[in-house]
Amino acid sequence: MRYLPVVLIYFSCFAACQMEKTISLQEFGLPLEMSVPHNAKIMEMDLIVTKDIEIKTNGYYLQLLTLSVPLDTTISVLENIRHGVSSDADFITLIEENENGFIFEKKDETGKSVYNFRHLMHLDSIVIMAKASDSMGFSLAQVRKMRKSVLQAKVKPN
Repeated sequence: MRYLPVVLIYFSCFAACQMEKTISLQEFGLPLEMSVPHNAKIMEMDLIVTKDIEIKTNGYYLQLLTLSVPLDTTISVLENIRHGVSSDADFITLIEENENGFIFEKKDETGKSVYNFRHLMHLDSIVIMAKASDSMGFSLAQVRKMRKSVLQAKVKPN
Protein backbone atom coordinates (compact mmCIF):
# COMPACT_ATOMS: atom_id res chain seq x y z
CA MET A 1 0.00 0.00 0.00
CA ARG A 2 2.90 2.34 0.65
CA TYR A 3 3.91 2.12 -3.02
CA LEU A 4 0.50 3.21 -4.25
CA PRO A 5 1.40 6.94 -4.41
CA VAL A 6 4.54 6.15 -6.42
CA VAL A 7 2.57 3.96 -8.82
CA LEU A 8 -0.12 6.64 -9.23
CA ILE A 9 2.49 9.33 -9.93
CA TYR A 10 4.20 7.07 -12.47
CA PHE A 11 0.97 6.38 -14.36
CA SER A 12 -0.02 10.05 -14.21
CA CYS A 13 3.30 11.05 -15.78
CA PHE A 14 3.03 8.24 -18.32
CA ALA A 15 -0.47 9.35 -19.32
CA ALA A 16 0.61 13.00 -19.54
CA CYS A 17 3.57 12.08 -21.76
CA GLN A 18 1.23 10.23 -24.12
CA MET A 19 -1.17 13.17 -24.56
CA GLU A 20 -1.23 14.95 -27.84
CA LYS A 21 -2.02 18.45 -28.96
CA THR A 22 -3.24 19.73 -32.29
CA ILE A 23 -0.96 22.23 -33.96
CA SER A 24 -1.45 24.46 -36.97
CA LEU A 25 1.39 24.85 -39.44
CA GLN A 26 -0.28 27.85 -41.09
CA GLU A 27 2.33 30.28 -39.76
CA PHE A 28 4.99 28.18 -41.52
CA GLY A 29 3.19 28.40 -44.86
CA LEU A 30 1.57 24.97 -44.73
CA PRO A 31 -2.23 24.77 -44.54
CA LEU A 32 -2.10 21.79 -42.17
CA GLU A 33 -3.29 20.83 -38.71
CA MET A 34 -1.84 17.74 -37.08
CA SER A 35 -1.69 15.96 -33.75
CA VAL A 36 1.75 15.76 -32.15
CA PRO A 37 3.04 14.96 -28.64
CA HIS A 38 2.04 17.71 -26.21
CA ASN A 39 5.62 18.83 -25.51
CA ALA A 40 6.77 18.91 -29.16
CA LYS A 41 8.70 21.95 -30.36
CA ILE A 42 8.43 23.28 -33.91
CA MET A 43 11.39 24.74 -35.77
CA GLU A 44 11.63 26.08 -39.29
CA MET A 45 14.66 26.28 -41.53
CA ASP A 46 14.18 28.10 -44.79
CA LEU A 47 16.77 26.52 -47.04
CA ILE A 48 17.43 27.88 -50.51
CA VAL A 49 15.65 25.09 -52.39
CA THR A 50 13.27 23.87 -49.73
CA LYS A 51 11.60 24.70 -46.45
CA ASP A 52 12.32 22.30 -43.57
CA ILE A 53 9.83 22.22 -40.71
CA GLU A 54 10.89 20.05 -37.78
CA ILE A 55 8.56 18.88 -35.04
CA LYS A 56 10.47 17.20 -32.26
CA THR A 57 10.47 15.92 -28.74
CA ASN A 58 11.94 12.87 -27.04
CA GLY A 59 11.58 9.89 -29.42
CA TYR A 60 9.71 11.97 -32.00
CA TYR A 61 11.49 13.95 -34.71
CA LEU A 62 9.30 14.59 -37.73
CA GLN A 63 10.57 16.55 -40.70
CA LEU A 64 8.35 18.14 -43.34
CA LEU A 65 10.27 19.19 -46.45
CA THR A 66 8.62 21.15 -49.25
CA LEU A 67 9.54 19.87 -52.69
CA SER A 68 9.65 21.91 -55.87
CA VAL A 69 8.12 19.42 -58.29
CA PRO A 70 5.07 19.56 -60.53
CA LEU A 71 2.11 17.72 -58.97
CA ASP A 72 1.78 15.40 -61.95
CA THR A 73 5.30 14.01 -61.41
CA THR A 74 4.95 13.04 -57.74
CA ILE A 75 4.53 9.34 -58.55
CA SER A 76 7.93 9.31 -60.24
CA VAL A 77 9.34 11.42 -57.38
CA LEU A 78 8.18 8.76 -54.89
CA GLU A 79 9.73 6.06 -57.09
CA ASN A 80 13.01 8.00 -57.11
CA ILE A 81 12.88 8.40 -53.33
CA ARG A 82 12.16 4.67 -52.91
CA HIS A 83 15.03 3.81 -55.24
CA GLY A 84 17.39 6.13 -53.35
CA VAL A 85 16.45 4.60 -50.00
CA SER A 86 16.69 0.99 -51.23
CA SER A 87 20.05 1.68 -52.94
CA ASP A 88 21.63 2.67 -49.63
CA ALA A 89 24.13 0.05 -48.41
CA ASP A 90 22.44 0.06 -44.97
CA PHE A 91 18.94 -0.62 -46.36
CA ILE A 92 17.37 -3.91 -45.18
CA THR A 93 13.74 -4.05 -46.36
CA LEU A 94 10.47 -2.22 -46.96
CA ILE A 95 8.07 -2.84 -44.05
CA GLU A 96 4.89 -1.19 -45.37
CA GLU A 97 4.07 0.57 -48.58
CA ASN A 98 1.16 2.47 -50.13
CA GLU A 99 0.67 4.88 -53.03
CA ASN A 100 1.95 7.87 -51.01
CA GLY A 101 4.87 6.40 -49.12
CA PHE A 102 6.56 3.61 -47.25
CA ILE A 103 8.21 2.51 -43.99
CA PHE A 104 11.61 0.88 -44.22
CA GLU A 105 14.21 -0.84 -42.06
CA LYS A 106 17.93 -0.20 -42.24
CA LYS A 107 21.07 -0.74 -40.15
CA ASP A 108 22.59 2.04 -38.10
CA GLU A 109 26.36 2.45 -37.71
CA THR A 110 26.42 -0.26 -35.01
CA GLY A 111 24.51 -2.75 -37.17
CA LYS A 112 21.29 -2.40 -35.15
CA SER A 113 17.98 -2.28 -37.04
CA VAL A 114 16.35 1.16 -37.11
CA TYR A 115 13.31 2.39 -39.00
CA ASN A 116 12.22 5.41 -40.97
CA PHE A 117 9.57 6.41 -43.47
CA ARG A 118 8.90 8.64 -46.43
CA HIS A 119 5.46 10.01 -47.26
CA LEU A 120 4.41 12.50 -49.92
CA MET A 121 1.55 14.91 -49.29
CA HIS A 122 -0.11 17.09 -51.94
CA LEU A 123 -1.39 20.48 -50.72
CA ASP A 124 -2.65 22.79 -53.42
CA SER A 125 0.53 23.53 -55.39
CA ILE A 126 2.87 22.26 -52.66
CA VAL A 127 4.32 18.76 -52.36
CA ILE A 128 5.65 17.85 -48.92
CA MET A 129 7.89 14.93 -48.10
CA ALA A 130 7.40 13.82 -44.51
CA LYS A 131 9.99 11.63 -42.80
CA ALA A 132 11.59 10.88 -39.47
CA SER A 133 14.95 12.55 -38.97
CA ASP A 134 17.74 10.61 -40.63
CA SER A 135 20.17 11.63 -37.89
CA MET A 136 18.52 9.40 -35.26
CA GLY A 137 17.57 5.76 -35.02
CA PHE A 138 13.90 5.06 -34.32
CA SER A 139 11.94 1.97 -33.36
CA LEU A 140 9.16 0.78 -35.61
CA ALA A 141 6.59 1.98 -33.03
CA GLN A 142 8.11 5.49 -33.00
CA VAL A 143 8.10 5.67 -36.81
CA ARG A 144 4.50 4.49 -36.96
CA LYS A 145 3.51 7.21 -34.48
CA MET A 146 5.16 9.92 -36.58
CA ARG A 147 3.65 8.56 -39.79
CA LYS A 148 0.23 8.41 -38.12
CA SER A 149 0.51 12.15 -37.39
CA VAL A 150 1.12 12.74 -41.09
CA LEU A 151 -1.63 10.38 -42.29
CA GLN A 152 -4.19 12.01 -39.98
CA ALA A 153 -3.17 15.60 -40.77
CA LYS A 154 -6.02 17.80 -41.91
CA VAL A 155 -5.68 20.31 -44.72
CA LYS A 156 -7.03 23.72 -43.74
CA PRO A 157 -8.14 26.09 -46.48
CA ASN A 158 -6.32 29.42 -46.62
